[in-house]
Amino acid sequence: MSNMSDLVNILRSIPGYILNPAETYEKNRNESYSYAVAIFVILYAAIFLLSGFLVVIYNILSWGSGDPVFLFLLLFIWFGSYGLLCLVEIPIILVVIHFASKFGNKSAGFVDSFKITFIGCAFFIFIIGFIVLINVILIIVCENYNSDSLEYLIQYPLYILATLCFIRVSAEGIRTLHGLSKLKSYAIAVISILAAYFVMCFVWFQIVGIFLV
Repeated sequence: MSNMSDLVNILRSIPGYILNPAETYEKNRNESYSYAVAIFVILYAAIFLLSGFLVVIYNILSWGSGDPVFLFLLLFIWFGSYGLLCLVEIPIILVVIHFASKFGNKSAGFVDSFKITFIGCAFFIFIIGFIVLINVILIIVCENYNSDSLEYLIQYPLYILATLCFIRVSAEGIRTLHGLSKLKSYAIAVISILAAYFVMCFVWFQIVGIFLV
């Protein structure tokens, strides 16, 4: 990914993974590891920078009388902590997708499993990032906004949407690149995200337990 044309191709492909993932995976079948990593970084950076931009707008609109430090800390803590959890989630998802696909198709390649994992997780994180983005918007427009009151209206629906998006994008990648049936592909995608979720919860509770001691 060393020139502008590569970046343009990546940006053009991103909507394709949502609208027509199977065709997009097939089109980019011969891309390397860096292609998937670039998509992950672009989407992660996009939602972080957009949230940061809104914090700046908030500070301008409040004539500096607000508390932008609090919002910046919110962004760094949220995205930073989730970034650390991704270090746990992504390897779990990669292992499940690769070895489960290998069981169904011995010729399944690790590079393809890597691309499927990072592209699926990129969209998952991008959608989850809207939790913070919406919270920042509501803080800007609502003086007495309480983030806890909208937990069920924002956080849970976005988690569900992000999970469904991950399952679709990943399953179509497994079906296209590893040549498995639709049923097996979707089953592997579901199992991988559930495995990552349970491991993430375990790690999270361990971290919380350390700080509470």
